[in-house]
Amino acid sequence: MKNTVRTSPAEPREEVLLDLVTSMTEVVAERGSATGEVGRIPGVLVGRLVAVSAAGDPHVEFEGSPAGAAVPARSTVRLAGTDLGRRAVLFFEAADPKRPILVGLLEERTPEDRPRIEVEAEGDRLVLAAPKEIVLRTGRSSITLTRAGKVLIRGEYVVSRSTGVNRIRGGSVQIN
Repeated sequence: MKNTVRTSPAEPREEVLLDLVTSMTEVVAERGSATGEVGRIPGVLVGRLVAVSAAGDPHVEFEGSPAGAAVPARSTVRLAGTDLGRRAVLFFEAADPKRPILVGLLEERTPEDRPRIEVEAEGDRLVLAAPKEIVLRTGRSSITLTRAGKVLIRGEYVVSRSTGVNRIRGGSVQIN
């Protein structure tokens, strides 16, 4: 069995994790089949984080969990109460369903939550879209576009130049 994981900077983090999961699944499956144990979980399951103790220890539920109850687990990631209910990627030490190890939480974003970049070549148009705001920042200057329709321009020195008319329109205009 090959036990290497690619880690080139150009490779997405998800592919590296998938390679790691695949190699660990092969190791666990080989060990489980070699011992002939029944009631073992060779590989990876997706369960649900149902509780986090005051000490930060997770409790998870998964298909085949003993008596369908939450099982105490160890974790490779930091967890918070806000993570409750999220789907969790679980490995099992020695393929034992009583010894889960939570190795990550799955991202569960809706299409509206995902920032998107849309490029239209024919219309010579670039569209950047985000659910809450877009910020262009460099040094001490920034331009912020908010969901509420505000455009905030900040900088140490702001210049507006025009070879034609330079109009300022608004419900009210305040200068200083």
